[in-house]
Amino acid sequence: MFRSKPQSAVGDYADLPQEAFSEKTVKNWKQDFLSYCYEAVATQVYCYRELGMYSRPHEGEVDFIARVALSLKEKRDEEVEALKKKYNAQLQNLQRKLLKSEQKIEREQAQYSSQKMQSYISLGTTLFGAFLGRKALSATNINRASTTFGRMSRMGKEKEDVGHAKELHEDLQQQIEKVEQDLEKEIAAIQSQWNPQSIKVDPVELKPQKSDLRIEMLAVVWKAV
Repeated sequence: MFRSKPQSAVGDYADLPQEAFSEKTVKNWKQDFLSYCYEAVATQVYCYRELGMYSRPHEGEVDFIARVALSLKEKRDEEVEALKKKYNAQLQNLQRKLLKSEQKIEREQAQYSSQKMQSYISLGTTLFGAFLGRKALSATNINRASTTFGRMSRMGKEKEDVGHAKELHEDLQQQIEKVEQDLEKEIAAIQSQWNPQSIKVDPVELKPQKSDLRIEMLAVVWKAV
């Protein structure tokens, strides 16, 4: 309540109106002032809708854009890192299979070379025995020929195994290339989505909520006339 008036050597002040001494009047003034603030008072902030970010009080557009750019970079880096982890699991699995396929090619190639050498030696021995032997169709020559044909057949199988191993190796290489290409495409999409160079902020007018308004002090000021 108002119980006194200011003392001044400059001039005199008018008395307060009687209604100013009424608690009901003061309460009504407070309510009127709250209504005025709710209806007429507003502040402008900036908004970046993609991240749901708003500028802070007294934060200018340039400073807000700089803060948004930092948030975009952090979000981009987080998504790229998560994407790399996801694809690295696939790549590591394919790399392990590729290594095994290379080892298999070496093993199959060695077996083929060995079988090839044995087949040629056996073939040479059989032909030599047939030409120099008295009986071309002797039991020994027949057995040698049978062994030679068997080894030639196995040599053909070993050659097929080498071909299959090489086909698997090539297929794995193509799968790895595809995964790497997909990774690059998704990284490019993330970088385009969260590109700091394309930041666009919108001005937004904010009005207070009645529940957020509070009057700390209501005062009457005398004005000299």
